[in-house]
Amino acid sequence: MSEIRVNTFKAEDGISAPSFPNGIQVTGIITSTVLDNTVAGDLAVTGNVSVGGTLTYEDVKNVDSLGIGTFRTGINVSGGQLDVGSNIKLGNAGVITATSFIGNGAGLTGITQTAINNNADNRIITGSGTANTLNGEASCTFDGTAFIVNSSDSVTSHAGTSAMQLKGGDAVNDYVNLSFRGNAYAIGGIHGKTEGISGSNGSGSLTFSTANSGTITERVQINQNGHIYPVANNTYDLGLSSNRWRVIYTNDLELSNKGSQNSVDGTWGDWTLQEGENDIFMINNRSGKKFKINLTEVL
Repeated sequence: MSEIRVNTFKAEDGISAPSFPNGIQVTGIITSTVLDNTVAGDLAVTGNVSVGGTLTYEDVKNVDSLGIGTFRTGINVSGGQLDVGSNIKLGNAGVITATSFIGNGAGLTGITQTAINNNADNRIITGSGTANTLNGEASCTFDGTAFIVNSSDSVTSHAGTSAMQLKGGDAVNDYVNLSFRGNAYAIGGIHGKTEGISGSNGSGSLTFSTANSGTITERVQINQNGHIYPVANNTYDLGLSSNRWRVIYTNDLELSNKGSQNSVDGTWGDWTLQEGENDIFMINNRSGKKFKINLTEVL
């Protein structure tokens, strides 16, 4: 093997750089202050390529990198889409932003899912006391038209000390209650009482109540036969002196102040007023006597 040791290569003119028209093969290191030329063929570099300036290339169809490509300030894909093979991996602080994501997301992790226990059509959904779990209430349903609560359950809505409650049960003499309350006092309610076998085989009454200073008192009742009457005898009025019923439609009129007395002679009476074809009759139920009211025709 021969060696040529020189400090400088120059062309024939002693100024220009030398030319190697047949190529040059170097197995060691080439150090150059300036590398300014065009590589027409392939450039294979088995080591590292360090570029202190800017590496600019245009009209590149493919970039084939077998290793890891590192970009310090990001990647800008402005002309089309970025196709990635099997996986995309981001660091702990990585964020992906997109206008939409397509797929069922079955393989995603770290996403909180909410389960609904006992779920079915029209059931009201309530909390369960367990994180990410809700309950479908079988006894409380809403089908878009009717809100239904089974007779053995209750629904309560309240703010502060006010409340509204619908409550019932299947046992004999159980009550179904609808109560209305103000901020500190109950203002009224409706409740029905079953008096027989539970369900549709029983019978019951409906009672209307009001409240005074927080005490609820039953006022009017509709019994299982459809009769309407005050709960307490000789206690409540029908209408007021300033708020009267316009017309009262009735058949026979039963009049009795039994248990009290009138303001004329201090006695009590029990009378029935009945209508005849041409007369009005009064029947004294205490004595059994019958009377006709004298009528004068108005012309």
